[in-house]
Amino acid sequence: MTRCHTSTAGARINVVKTLYASVLLIPCLAACSGGEEANTPAPEDPQPEASLVEHGPGRDLTALNVCELIPPEIVAAAAKAETAGSPVPTDPGFDGKGCRYQYRSGVGGISSYTEVSLHPPDDYRFQRDMQTFEKTDLPGLGDAAFWGERSGQTDLYVLKQGDVSVHVQVRSQVLEEAQAIAAAVLEHL
Repeated sequence: MTRCHTSTAGARINVVKTLYASVLLIPCLAACSGGEEANTPAPEDPQPEASLVEHGPGRDLTALNVCELIPPEIVAAAAKAETAGSPVPTDPGFDGKGCRYQYRSGVGGISSYTEVSLHPPDDYRFQRDMQTFEKTDLPGLGDAAFWGERSGQTDLYVLKQGDVSVHVQVRSQVLEEAQAIAAAVLEHL
């Protein structure tokens, strides 16, 4: 009887070994068989938010004069003001070109200014990450936009995909004025 019991135990061990080997070998054989599953490409990573996808280097800004491209009357009209002096080209850095527009608005003709600068499209994402002020998204302006207040002024950043990133800096805390100027600039580009 002992012998019969031993062979049953041996048979059980052989069955376990066979099952264990099968579990290990089946995935290897399936991967090496060249079946359709082996040729199926890995799923692609999800695309980033469409409004933040860069599309090439954008507009060539090297020889651009923003003051000539965007006449002061466009900025003053958007700010519901009148021009006050000639626009002055500025160098905002970050491979951009800018212009400072002066105008008079409000009761008593208070003098104010707006600076408009154009940058490569990828500057939008850089500014979005770099600026330390509290950022608020602004849907409906360009392909993506955000704004914030700092040091008594409004900063508004707008992306026009594949073309340019626009920065409008208004020397007031009036978001509507910055929005109107940015919309006029985008329409004029």
